[in-house]
Amino acid sequence: MQSRFTEFSKIEVELTQEKELDQLPERPISTEPSNKSSAATEEKVLELIEASYPNPLSLETMCSHFDSDETCIRALLSELQLKKKIRTMENNLNNFTRMERDS
Repeated sequence: MQSRFTEFSKIEVELTQEKELDQLPERPISTEPSNKSSAATEEKVLELIEASYPNPLSLETMCSHFDSDETCIRALLSELQLKKKIRTMENNLNNFTRMERDS
């Protein structure tokens, strides 16, 4: 390290644990089409998109996963886009992924 980075003589790193979990979250959620037992809500759509991250999720997959029509899911996706929680893919506007969080 000293031969390539002559300006650095010492690097100090501090690691901290932000919070401790009592139990692990129930992930990943299956993105396979289910028996359409639930109606789509903002929380459920966002959870499904986050479970598929970093892979984008298509509108057709979401429609097959929920017992809601396409217009309802499109409205929920629009709300999530306005809140800057998800975004469309540049190459296909019917594919969605979550926004990368800046830490």
